[in-house]
Amino acid sequence: MKRVRGFNRRTDVNHVAIKAAFQDFGCSVTDLRLVGKGCADLLIGYRGIDHQVEVKKPRGPKAKAEDRKPTQVTYAATWKGQPPALVRTVEDVEQLVNSWQPKGTR
Repeated sequence: MKRVRGFNRRTDVNHVAIKAAFQDFGCSVTDLRLVGKGCADLLIGYRGIDHQVEVKKPRGPKAKAEDRKPTQVTYAATWKGQPPALVRTVEDVEQLVNSWQPKGTR
């Protein structure tokens, strides 16, 4: 297969599990990781609202958004809509989906 210059095909090890977790919570999931240029990894549809999600591999408790690539930081900073959320674990997915629940139903 021919490699596209400047295109990183690596997928975080937890990507499939994260996608499955969103689906288990009743979300629609579109994989955007091949879009590149800093675009979020996943487009999640839930309760009529679209959300962008960046998947990062699990790290220690000090891991933060700073390990986003420069293109991802630029994308998030210049995107006119809601910035992408960052998830590392299935537990992060659960917290994120719960945060999208209407108030009073959590």
